[in-house]
Amino acid sequence: WYILGFGFGVSLVVSFSYLLLLRVKCVLGIMVWGSIFITIGMFFAAGAYAFTEAQAWEDAVPKTATDDEILGARIASYVLWGIGGVLLLLLCFFRKQLQLAMGTVKETAKALVTMPMIIFLPIVQSVGFIAFMIIWTVYAVFLASLGDFTTTTIDITPDVGFELPEGFETPQVTVRQFVFDDFTLQSGWYLIFIFFWTSQFIIAVGEIVYALCFAKWYFTRDKSTVGSGQVWESVCDVCWYHMGTAAFGALILAIIKLIRTIIAYFQKKAKEADSKIATAVLCCCQCCFYCLEKCVKFLNKNAYIHTAIFATNFCTSAREAFFLILRNAARIGAIGYVSGAVIFVGKAFIASLTGGLAYFAIDTQIGMELNSI
Repeated sequence: WYILGFGFGVSLVVSFSYLLLLRVKCVLGIMVWGSIFITIGMFFAAGAYAFTEAQAWEDAVPKTATDDEILGARIASYVLWGIGGVLLLLLCFFRKQLQLAMGTVKETAKALVTMPMIIFLPIVQSVGFIAFMIIWTVYAVFLASLGDFTTTTIDITPDVGFELPEGFETPQVTVRQFVFDDFTLQSGWYLIFIFFWTSQFIIAVGEIVYALCFAKWYFTRDKSTVGSGQVWESVCDVCWYHMGTAAFGALILAIIKLIRTIIAYFQKKAKEADSKIATAVLCCCQCCFYCLEKCVKFLNKNAYIHTAIFATNFCTSAREAFFLILRNAARIGAIGYVSGAVIFVGKAFIASLTGGLAYFAIDTQIGMELNSI
């Protein structure tokens, strides 16, 4: 109960406290600019260390490093300084974009505090996914039971030059295999496709609900009229108006995932056949479709945001989102960096504080009953 209480209840309180901290003017700026300057400083410090080591190796008597090692350390120092200089120039160039990104994060924190019920949406999604998995598993088990057992006898061939003693027969091994007909195999592939499509559909519905909640909050002039009821209103709007958009976006991802699964199947067959060329070609195909899947996921997410704001269909939203990303690549990159830094710091802050509080509470209350504290 201690672990459950602290892992869910206390961590929830700490999470909202972290969101309130993000609304403070100086806290977010210190976090973002501090992480940027520390990252740039690490490159300069690493370059200085490599240059100092190279100088120490050169002045050492007798020498403890070869000339190639000294030259390599110096080149590494110059490269690290160059990277640090480039990052510093990029910082100056993208300064306004970073400030815009920090403003976006602050507004997000305000919206989350205003609509606290939004944190329960992942639980609703998880319940829906679990219900689907129960039904899907039942169908998968019944489908797997349609196979037939076959028995195959295999002769064990002795090594070359080895002769069996007189009176002994060639040893045999009986192997039982589970064989499926073509219809069952095709049904299996269809079931896999259904799994991909439905799971991505559940994720897509959640993303549209999030986008609609934040869009309604942002474009409402009187923020005091927005509360947790906006979350359930957005859920109803998505279920009534935007299910087709979610299904179409999920369908594209499901097709890509199915292609990747087929490629993985052929990769296994190529490995069993010990075909190096086929393995290399299929590996390249797998990498290409992996990159395609990541790009489509990113585009789908922005298309869902466009749908939530303008209520357009998926194709229109995807086209507009694509060109919007092209026009604002620097701003989107800055927002991605800032949000990633804030999420990383938030995870570390919430986990460490919750873990520390749980440790002291357990140690104080039931510490004598446990041996692992």
